[in-house]
Amino acid sequence: MAHPDPSFATADVPHAQFQRGLPHGLYRVVVNPERAQKYIQARLMLKTICLPILGIGAALAIAGYALAGLPLVVIGLLLPRIVRKKAPELLLHFAQRDAKVYQEALEYEILEVRAPVAANDAG
Repeated sequence: MAHPDPSFATADVPHAQFQRGLPHGLYRVVVNPERAQKYIQARLMLKTICLPILGIGAALAIAGYALAGLPLVVIGLLLPRIVRKKAPELLLHFAQRDAKVYQEALEYEILEVRAPVAANDAG
């Protein structure tokens, strides 16, 4: 499959080099949004966090403490949606700072790093 930008090609970039070069625009990064959502939700253990928040919020609201319970219910419902929407940005943030996340993202084909093609290699 041809890349949209022929001046960049998929590269095997070590994490330290990726970490130094990304802020300077040396690499183009392609993130698979669906896979990023699943990976980030699992990495953050989102269900483990949101279910107790929802339960406590519902219990407080039923017990008559609606002002304390309803914000917890709203947080428990909105947090997964926000994380799903921001998953590619979060993955890139984590991958830039943690070599393990970077390697897993490459291995599971969530992240693709493209490096510039040298002028004499392009022809």
